[in-house]
Amino acid sequence: MAVFRNLWPMQCASNRLIISMQGFLSRFCFLCLVLFAAGELSAQVKVPDFPFSNTADRGCHNCYDTVKVLFIRKIYDISLLLPEWTPVVDWSHTEAVEGIVVPYDSTYTGTHVSQEDFSAYHYTHDFGFNVWPDSAYRRLLARRIYTGYEIDHPTGHADTLIDRNLHVEWESGLAIDSDDNPCAEANRRGQSCGFFSAGHERHDIIWNWPSMGDWVHCEGVWVWDRGHPPARTELHPLRLCATRRAMRAYVPRTTAGTDSVMAFEIDLFASGDGGALYNNREGASDFVRKTPMSGRDYQFEVPIDPAKLPRRTDSGPQRVPTQLKWRVENRKGDTYQGPIQVERLEQSLRITIPWRQQSDEAVLARTVYCWWENDLDEPTDPKGPCYEVHFEKIHFHQRKDVSSRPEKVIWLEAGGQYLCLNEFIDGDDIFRDGEAKTYKREWKVDRAFKIYPPTGQVFRVHVGGWESDGISRVYGQLLNPDMPCDKPSKKALHKHLWPATPFGLHGCLDDLIGEVHDFYKSDTLPDLLRVVSHSYGGESEIEPCPGANTEQNDVFTVWYTIRRVED
Repeated sequence: MAVFRNLWPMQCASNRLIISMQGFLSRFCFLCLVLFAAGELSAQVKVPDFPFSNTADRGCHNCYDTVKVLFIRKIYDISLLLPEWTPVVDWSHTEAVEGIVVPYDSTYTGTHVSQEDFSAYHYTHDFGFNVWPDSAYRRLLARRIYTGYEIDHPTGHADTLIDRNLHVEWESGLAIDSDDNPCAEANRRGQSCGFFSAGHERHDIIWNWPSMGDWVHCEGVWVWDRGHPPARTELHPLRLCATRRAMRAYVPRTTAGTDSVMAFEIDLFASGDGGALYNNREGASDFVRKTPMSGRDYQFEVPIDPAKLPRRTDSGPQRVPTQLKWRVENRKGDTYQGPIQVERLEQSLRITIPWRQQSDEAVLARTVYCWWENDLDEPTDPKGPCYEVHFEKIHFHQRKDVSSRPEKVIWLEAGGQYLCLNEFIDGDDIFRDGEAKTYKREWKVDRAFKIYPPTGQVFRVHVGGWESDGISRVYGQLLNPDMPCDKPSKKALHKHLWPATPFGLHGCLDDLIGEVHDFYKSDTLPDLLRVVSHSYGGESEIEPCPGANTEQNDVFTVWYTIRRVED
């Protein structure tokens, strides 16, 4: 008993300890649950719906810089470049958007190669477009807080408005001519250096860039563009773009080139080579972020409404059920190893791209063609009308440069097919030979595109570009977008971008020449239409060099015809 009595206090103490430990564990587990829930809530908070534009400037402050040229003294707030883009969530967070590429309107000049980009953050000009998001993706749109003093303010007074569309950008990989730029050598030959045109060779039609009216599925980094206040949300850069074309394609049923069919076209392009500041290139600066393409597989559904597909069920004396067939074609630049998966659902095609076993540096460049066949393996889709858009010539009425020969870069597009006109001049350097650098005012074009628009479908004819000046000579001389507002940073900007540099000595910003965006509906076209169209556009951004000419209206005129042809 004595032994037992002596043990009793110890047993009681042990019991109290056990009870105490149980209470502690209970409280600890409860605290863990609270913290976990809080973590879950904070994670939800970090991915906002319709984010407010003032959140883009958190941690950013005004940064004033004084520039003197002779007796001219100007003060600039360069804070919009430090940095120009900030993530809505963080740099590892990506989002997807699905919707229709918007048509031209008074507030947006259209799907095109950007005429102006900040050279210290780019190797080449961006290709950009706006998307009307499907309802499930509208949450990506920004609530933009206007003060009433913005140049492009839609109402002219203080207000908060949800953006109408989401802007999307990917570096073009083409048309730059600047020393010490890794893209310049290939671009001068008319070849791509990667990005959104990987695999492109001189004279090729650029097949994978969306056009107005196309449906797209895009994936990329969800960022704030602070360079156009109030800040707007963008996917920039992209890593995947799937484009369901508004135009049809008349293509062989097999890769062997057997009889052709009228097909529905889905262009697929995916790459971690997003831009100068977001890529997987060797030897990149420490501030360049990597693109973890192999971090996951990619899967999405491309809507296919049977009512909108060309479909004929009467194939003879009796009605024969139809079935959807497809084939996948590899394009130039494709380095993705292995097949992609295509599966038909009731109202869509599900496409799966298994990337986990692929390299981060791989490029997927493929097209899915789909069409209807009957149970006798006979195509049932009638061939639609074919139109040829033939560009004849371009005449320039104004010369932006007076003291030297103008250096122009010109783009053409019809129905989603793009060309860089410089690639067709005589000479080895598409920026300095022939019409590209000359006092000649007229370019002979003589380029034609064939398109197959469905009945009632609108298609675009487009001409655009710029006249290269000083900024084109410093593209690719990269600066850290997160550098602080201090003297070394300002000195670096001065060395890159102010008057006593190649930037200033050669005219500062590229001169805008305006654009042509003409729209046509197939069922209202005559068999032959001759068109004379004049360039138009708004004013350029503020030009830091004196004597700038920002006029874009009637800078050039283009002559072209649209003719119905038998193909």
